[in-house]
Amino acid sequence: MPAATREANANTHPGYIVLNAQKSKHTTKEVEDKKAQARAKRIAVKQDAAAEHHAIISTIAALKATVKHQEAEI
Repeated sequence: MPAATREANANTHPGYIVLNAQKSKHTTKEVEDKKAQARAKRIAVKQDAAAEHHAIISTIAALKATVKHQEAEI
């Protein structure tokens, strides 16, 4: 017995069903935007880390200066 095709599917190519179900890929602009956002985030994280490092070094230097000043008074 031959396979019967329903009338609703008579003009539908089998591959279209697969292609329509697939998720669309990103456009070049979307990929570039995502990379730019990631790059900006990495730069911001590095700047935050550098600022935190600078604050810690400044605090240590201030503490050393305070200790040195207190030792000079004694």
